[in-house]
Amino acid sequence: MLPMQVDRTLRFSTLFDVEKLIQTPVRIIGCGAVGRQVALQLAAMGVSELYICDFDTITSHNVGSQGWHPREVGKLKIEMLRETLQHWNGTIWTQEGKWEEGDEEGDFPTFLCVDSLSARRKCLRKLRTLGVPIIIDGRMGAEYFQVFTVPRGQEADFLDKIPKQSEQHQAPCTARSTLYCANIVAGYMVASYTAWIRKAPSFPLIEGNILSRELLRYRKWEDIEL
Repeated sequence: MLPMQVDRTLRFSTLFDVEKLIQTPVRIIGCGAVGRQVALQLAAMGVSELYICDFDTITSHNVGSQGWHPREVGKLKIEMLRETLQHWNGTIWTQEGKWEEGDEEGDFPTFLCVDSLSARRKCLRKLRTLGVPIIIDGRMGAEYFQVFTVPRGQEADFLDKIPKQSEQHQAPCTARSTLYCANIVAGYMVASYTAWIRKAPSFPLIEGNILSRELLRYRKWEDIEL
């Protein structure tokens, strides 16, 4: 273990297997409000190999809602995130474009951070064929969020819970988004990942409303009604 990584894990090294955290490659699909925060947290904790994918460009309204620097406006999110992460540690693999249309096929843990239900379905179908060990899906709108945790073998249960785009109330993170909600979502997603590392039971869904201070946890897929 590198000295820098020892320092990074010192305060949480007794909580779970940090060697597994460091050595396991992780995929992040989508580098917007939620995906960017997930990547920053994992890199800070010492994950040594990150595969990130995004196709979008930073716009002025992304600065306050996603945490980008004003000088990054007009540039690709994936390029700016890669620059930031490379200053920290590890190997950063990037794919510009839509992940579900590319040819990257690693079977490692995946954080799904897209804001389109149709893209989520396409990604999930491809991930299912790859046999990834766990998929952690995060979504948000303004101050409301959902985090799904999908271990291998439960992808069909998750697919059943994704409504068709036409059936879903439209509140994409591109329309209403707050950085503090994105941080909370990312925190719950990373916490779900560390729970998987320690082989602890997971909740298929955690959803919350920051304004009303409500937090719901579902232990079974059949209990979830969306």
